[in-house]
Amino acid sequence: MGSIDWAKALERIRTAEQNSGNTLDVQEIYKLRARRLAELPERTGLDSDAAAALDADRLELLIFRPQADGTVRYAVPARVVVEVLHAVRPTPVPGAPASVRGVIQVRGEIWPLFAIPDLATGNGAAPDMAILIRARGNRPLGILVADVEETRVVKRSSLRYGQSDHVMGILPDLTVVLQVESIGASGASGQK
Repeated sequence: MGSIDWAKALERIRTAEQNSGNTLDVQEIYKLRARRLAELPERTGLDSDAAAALDADRLELLIFRPQADGTVRYAVPARVVVEVLHAVRPTPVPGAPASVRGVIQVRGEIWPLFAIPDLATGNGAAPDMAILIRARGNRPLGILVADVEETRVVKRSSLRYGQSDHVMGILPDLTVVLQVESIGASGASGQK
């Protein structure tokens, strides 16, 4: 098998692009694809005002436990969740606050992982799952969890507001809904 002459291959691709009339570069094609994928599908049967009114009090949550034997349940808005990873092994970061358990690399991007202590037990096996979130400003961060229980749609009006900058509110079943933007902020809970 002979070696590939990459300069000639690139020249043939450019010639083919010119002959086909397609002069978009790869980055432009990716941007066009991303814009198309980001477009929201039209809702049938509802006008835009009715859809906005229905969604105004609706909040979809991802509910989890930070410790396997913990009694406290937490939730984050599902709209900011990128994905849930299993069997994560964070790389420790020397000198980081106690709430930062390390970092992981996901598809070339570094994600800091934070631990939320279970205030009821504070012990148990180390969590090995991570919920990856895009916070305000598209900031990547992850929360180490032991168990992801469910997604649930609740009414925003059902939240009882907490007395912490880190809590969006508390559901009637005492699930704590986290204020995502405060995770990793200086002075965040969980630091020793």
